[in-house]
Amino acid sequence: MGIGADLAANTNQQNNSRRSGNFPPSLWGCSFASFSFPQTEFESYSRQVEELKENVKAMLIKSKEDPVQNIEFINLLCRLGVSYHFDSEIENNLTEIFDDLPNLVEKNDYDLYTLSLLFRVLRQHGFRMPCVVFEKFKDTSGEFKKTMINDVKGILSLYEASFFKCAWRTDTG
Repeated sequence: MGIGADLAANTNQQNNSRRSGNFPPSLWGCSFASFSFPQTEFESYSRQVEELKENVKAMLIKSKEDPVQNIEFINLLCRLGVSYHFDSEIENNLTEIFDDLPNLVEKNDYDLYTLSLLFRVLRQHGFRMPCVVFEKFKDTSGEFKKTMINDVKGILSLYEASFFKCAWRTDTG
């Protein structure tokens, strides 16, 4: 016999001598995986969800007072996976921020974390955020300044932003 025949014979032998588990029935039964609510309870949860969505929408509107807080809140909603509930509000907020972007960058001395977050969130939503905003973090030889070594939060944010280099929006500048 060859190796293949020995292997097949050995496999057949194992299949024939397989022991039965004879496990006792589960204490849980089959109902532990089912999920059902009485209609009134379902309606109560639905109302609570709608109230919470309204609360979050109010928080999103309030965060517009500070563009950085607004971007951080939008980022949080995206990371939590609930931003789809607020697509139009997020779109409007980001459009306002993008339209005022030259003013924002010129008036504020944002740190690496804030600029990277702004860059990533805008690009993630298809806005054409320019890369030149990072020039102030480079030295005369075009390398990032050595002083940034200790800015772990900023460097991590820049790393995340680097994945959105080609997300362009055709309908805006």
